[in-house]
Amino acid sequence: MLIGILTFIAAAIGVILLPLGKGKALYLASQIWSRALIFICQTNLKVVEYHKTNWAIPRIIVSNHASNLDIPVLFLALPIPLFFVAKKELKNIPFMGWYMQLVGMIFIDRQNREKAVESMKKASIEIKNGKNIISFPEGTRSLDGKLAQFKKGSFVIALEHNIEILPVALLGTQNGIPPRKFEINPANVEVHIGEAISPQSTGIRNAEELAEFTRKKIQLLMDANSSRIE
Repeated sequence: MLIGILTFIAAAIGVILLPLGKGKALYLASQIWSRALIFICQTNLKVVEYHKTNWAIPRIIVSNHASNLDIPVLFLALPIPLFFVAKKELKNIPFMGWYMQLVGMIFIDRQNREKAVESMKKASIEIKNGKNIISFPEGTRSLDGKLAQFKKGSFVIALEHNIEILPVALLGTQNGIPPRKFEINPANVEVHIGEAISPQSTGIRNAEELAEFTRKKIQLLMDANSSRIE
C-alpha cells in the first residue's frame, strides 16, 4: 500500500516537472521514488564503477534481473535518466502507466512480432537522440539468482546502430524483495558497473554472440563479488 502511494506521488511530481523536459522530469521523480523505497526497504546500497564512464554517451544498460527492487536500485545508482522498453500491458496501470507514456517510455507488444520489431526500431532512434534504455535481457526475474540466457532483441539494435552496451551486475536485490513474494527485508545491495562495450570494436557481427559476450561480462562481475552478499 505504502509503495503504491509513493509511486503515485512520484508520478504526480514527474508530471508537474514535465515543462523542464522529459529526461529531467523522469530523473528527478525517479530519484524521489527510489530513495524513498530504498529507505523503506532498509537497503544498504553500494555502487562500484570499475572504469570511468562517460555518462554523456547514450547507451543500452544491460543488467541481470532478480527482484522488484532492481529498478529503484538502478534509478538511484546510475546518474542519468533511465528509460525502459516495457510490455504494452503496463500502459493500462492507473497513474504509473499513464506517467510512463507521458515521459516517453517505449512499449512493446510481445505477442505481435511485427509491432515488436517496430518498437525496437523506435528504441534505437530514441537512444541515438540521447535516451539511455535499460534492458533486462533474461526476459523475466530469476527465481534462483542464476543468470539465464539473454534474449537477442536489445543486441540486434546495438549491432545495427553500433550503440554502446553498459553491463551492470546487481547483487543482493533478491534478498531485499524476493521474487514472487510479498515481503520486504533489510538487505545489502551492490551495483557493479562494468566497462562499456562498443559492438564494432568487438568484431562480433551476430546478435546471439553479442548477447552471450555481454552475459559473460555480467556473470564475471557477479562471480567476483557475490561472496560478500551471501
